[in-house]
Amino acid sequence: MFSILTPVRVAELTGVAAGYEPEAITPVIQPLYDDLWQRLANAGLCKSGPALAYYEDPPAGDGAVVVHAAAPVTTGSVPGVSIVDLAEVESAAAIIHHGSMDDVLPTGQALARWIDANGYRSAPGATRRSPTWVTPASSWRPPSRCWTRRPNRA
Repeated sequence: MFSILTPVRVAELTGVAAGYEPEAITPVIQPLYDDLWQRLANAGLCKSGPALAYYEDPPAGDGAVVVHAAAPVTTGSVPGVSIVDLAEVESAAAIIHHGSMDDVLPTGQALARWIDANGYRSAPGATRRSPTWVTPASSWRPPSRCWTRRPNRA
């Protein structure tokens, strides 16, 4: 259940959702990714790894969540997009969710139960970093010109 999160430079856009529930996050994050892909394309940049999302509690503590829609990049700048270096996390509790993000709550709850049952606690200000793999029908994917293809093997 423990993992090392390697450092990564990302291009990101942020928004605020009413809470951590999928019905609160989805209407915020999908337009962020649509906008991010368009801005990256306009700047001539492609992502260098899987898209990821991470979430933070805002200082207000009102139950809202700051949503970060991000894509790893190696270089460049993009007008209107923040370039952020996410630090390494030496020890993170991790779990893999398979399926639609609409059904992610039980996975997150299982991780929270494991943390509690094993005597751990979340650090103050902890964030959740979630690699986001998407289906071809999803608007969370980048423009096709950014995809790389493997050469045909003989």
